[in-house]
Amino acid sequence: MNEAVIQPAPTEMKRPLLLQKDFLIIFAITLSSRLGFSLFLFTQSWFVINELHQKAGLGMIFIASSVPAILLMTLGGVLADRFNRKTIVLLSTLAEALTIGSVFLLLFNGWNHLSLFIVSALLFGIIDSFHVPARNALLPSVVQEDDLMRANSLISIISQVTGIFGAFLAGVFIKYLDYSTIFLLASLIMIFFSACIPFLSLKKEKVEKEDQEPLLQSFKNGLSYIRKNTFLSTLISVSFVINVFITGPMALGIPLIASKLFKQNSLAFSTMEAVLVVGILAGSAAVGILNFKKNRGLIAMWALFALGLTYLGLGVSRSLVLCLIFLFLLGFALSFSNAPIFAIVQSKVENAMLGRVMSVMMLAGSALQPVSYGLTSLLLGTGIDIQTVIVLGAVPLICVILWVFLKVPVLRQTN
Repeated sequence: MNEAVIQPAPTEMKRPLLLQKDFLIIFAITLSSRLGFSLFLFTQSWFVINELHQKAGLGMIFIASSVPAILLMTLGGVLADRFNRKTIVLLSTLAEALTIGSVFLLLFNGWNHLSLFIVSALLFGIIDSFHVPARNALLPSVVQEDDLMRANSLISIISQVTGIFGAFLAGVFIKYLDYSTIFLLASLIMIFFSACIPFLSLKKEKVEKEDQEPLLQSFKNGLSYIRKNTFLSTLISVSFVINVFITGPMALGIPLIASKLFKQNSLAFSTMEAVLVVGILAGSAAVGILNFKKNRGLIAMWALFALGLTYLGLGVSRSLVLCLIFLFLLGFALSFSNAPIFAIVQSKVENAMLGRVMSVMMLAGSALQPVSYGLTSLLLGTGIDIQTVIVLGAVPLICVILWVFLKVPVLRQTN
């Protein structure tokens, strides 16, 4: 009697990342959110400067959008761990679209005061405080761990490209359409793509609900989790340092360097901005292609060290060619450090804590921005040259990174 031979089930081949439905949905969410916001932001800025003639008003709009994020980002992380992240992303995306739609309606009916844009910026800041932690915590729920590096790099690329394209598109629209119509288009783009969110399948999400735990206690538990994790606490501390020494000098540095060294050459200014973005895109693309699975912490540390050196190089450069080279390398190093760090956090942190951890990381990247801008403005006000300010920021930054590399091995040893 012949025995039946049991054939092993064929192994299912993993689909390429760009053919995975759930990743494409997150990709579309990022694209629509970034494109809609970029259209809105550029058009709003142009309207405030050229129609309302209130250049100082842009500063008030920036403050109105950044302060809520600083105050509420950690709460957004807590909620991302307690409630369905897909629902939070859907509701927050629709809320952003409705905010832009409200600006359209009020502007269409003749309400064109600066207060309209300050209030809308305030609402955007509040909504983003809940949208960003939930969206960032979604990725590990739909992407396998060995694809996280590539997924983060692709999301970074689409964010950068869409931001640039959105600003360009807004410039074209302003020439042919009225402002209110552009705001309507931005709102409709976000609403259209938000229809994809309900189809998102969170295959790996196993969030432990904390229905009986007060929000404050949940937040404290998140901070306690970070404090006990040497890798996370060190990483967030380094983020604070980088934010202080780079954000302000870089934001003010490029236009001031172009103005001082190249005699207010607008072409030099736009070229410097473009080269920095190209460097960021190149770094993101390289990380996506290489898709590191080992030594990610070590790679991130070397990239941070390279970031400090290229930042210092920008501070001592006196020719346009050298400035462009260092700006490209700086953007490249920035992407090469960010993607491995995000991949490590998303793969190592407990899913139940991921929203809170991501929110604190976002907070570390934004909380000290006003301080950095203030210190930079203060130094410039005393007559110190912008490139000297950059050098004054680069030297301690390099020292901190070297100290962490040598004295805190957990960062470079984490895979």
